[in-house]
Amino acid sequence: MESTRSDGALFLILLYSIAEWALIAGCFWCVAQAFTGIINFTFVDVLIFMGFVAFGSTVQIPGIGGGMQVVSVLVLTELFGTKLELATSFAIFIWIISFVVVVPVGLIWAVTEGLNWRKLRDLGREASQ
Repeated sequence: MESTRSDGALFLILLYSIAEWALIAGCFWCVAQAFTGIINFTFVDVLIFMGFVAFGSTVQIPGIGGGMQVVSVLVLTELFGTKLELATSFAIFIWIISFVVVVPVGLIWAVTEGLNWRKLRDLGREASQ
């Protein structure tokens, strides 16, 4: 909260947020273009789909896991009338490109910053005391 006290910092946060969502929309658009002829999405359709996926990524479904995949398949089949198999493959591509790709980069970055499993265990023990 302290970083948003100045108007300049708040403006930069706004610009970074817009840039990030534009990159995400571009990513979704590129994946949709890879499925052209099978799934015909306009850019507005991609934005609608992206909105549902953003909401679904905040929900964790017990026993299933990420709500993002479930929401993706439901939106594609129910809202856009896509076949279940195609909707599933599209959802998996979106999940891999949006969420899985950053894991190796994040792990490498965490190791170079000095984070290790022993420190994580110690943090857990400190938090429980």
